Amino acid sequence: MIKWTTGSMIGEPGGFGQVYKSRKIIDGVIQPVEYAKKILVVNDDDSIKRFKKEVRLCKRLNHPNVVEIIDENLYSEPYYYIMNLYDYSMDKVIEHIKSDYEQFRKIFNSIFDGVEYLHSQGIYHRDLKPENILMYSNDRLVLADLGLGIQVSSNSERLTRTGAHMGTPFYMSPEQKINSKNVDERTDIYSLGCIIYQSIVKEFNYILDYSKLPASFEYVIKKATKENREERFDSVASLRKAFNSAIDMANEAFDKSFGMEIITKLNSGISDIGFISKISKYASENIGDTDYVHELVMAFNKEQFKIFEHNHLEIAKKLIEQFRINITSQRWGFNYIDIIGKQCYNLIQIVEDKKIITDLIAVLVQVGASHNRWYVMDLAREILYDIDDPTTSFMLSEELEELEWEINDLQLNARKLITPLKKFGIEN
Repeated sequence: MIKWTTGSMIGEPGGFGQVYKSRKIIDGVIQPVEYAKKILVVNDDDSIKRFKKEVRLCKRLNHPNVVEIIDENLYSEPYYYIMNLYDYSMDKVIEHIKSDYEQFRKIFNSIFDGVEYLHSQGIYHRDLKPENILMYSNDRLVLADLGLGIQVSSNSERLTRTGAHMGTPFYMSPEQKINSKNVDERTDIYSLGCIIYQSIVKEFNYILDYSKLPASFEYVIKKATKENREERFDSVASLRKAFNSAIDMANEAFDKSFGMEIITKLNSGISDIGFISKISKYASENIGDTDYVHELVMAFNKEQFKIFEHNHLEIAKKLIEQFRINITSQRWGFNYIDIIGKQCYNLIQIVEDKKIITDLIAVLVQVGASHNRWYVMDLAREILYDIDDPTTSFMLSEELEELEWEINDLQLNARKLITPLKKFGIEN
């Protein structure tokens, strides 16, 4: 017969059941794996029936986001059941959940999965709150504490009447506060709206202040928490769709503001490695945004780009390649062409990668000649005359083959060019 130890208490003392760490005992030997043991601490008839109902509900459910009951004792005191041991409940980390919108999305989509499954089984949780969401990690969690769960088709009138006002007020829908029996899936949707609100605003003061919400979430939470349930989302699926759209909009707004913050910090001269690593991550995610790539490259100073190239070479190469495509495919004001030319010239002085050097020189040649800017063409000539590395010269020779008329406009002196580039010069 399997027995279970009762170890240290987990969490705060509860009024209905208390959870302890526990280990399995097989043939008198305590096993190493720890579990969680929920013991009923209130032994009146209604509490015992509710506890048994919770076990009964959970044992017939099978979903990765709903708690699994591994063993139970429902025949004698102390009544208990055994479940997996989780690292923490959501209330312990709720202040940090929205620090990353994609993690925020993962957490709530896992919660939606669990609630949607309960509803598909004809069960309303009626006590959704952060304390009842147990987490292994930010994307591995289960819904727990189904003691107030109600089976739509079950004959649970007496227990429902007893618990008519049971639940946690902040998360309870208006109709549940009046009569816990007269609820449907929209009572859980109300609770979900409150949990999302709390995760964003970081406050728990029993009043929803929608003005504190990001614009993209205001509609979602207002609709989820309407006083009249007929005006709420009618299913978890519709709430999920609106929530994910809000995340997408919030990401877009965050990307723009964070992108401009990066450029502002670059312009201020910040060059520590941690900041440059943030640039690399953001640049890799936004490499297709030609306007942003342009602004980013133009914002680097020599020291910053040297660190960037040294620590994030592949991203630096992609960034300059996109910069070249953008710069050479458009017309620019004459004064701005000089600024572009000077930036390319400055970066060439400190760059080591030959592909980056080649792309930057090609920008100088193309924009200088196509805009007939003597200053930029002079910079291009100076750079080309200084090249003494054979590999760079061969690579550049291949690139300049495609720029025949632009290179001709430079009127290069062949005697000042390394051998692979002499063909682009004029013999004097």
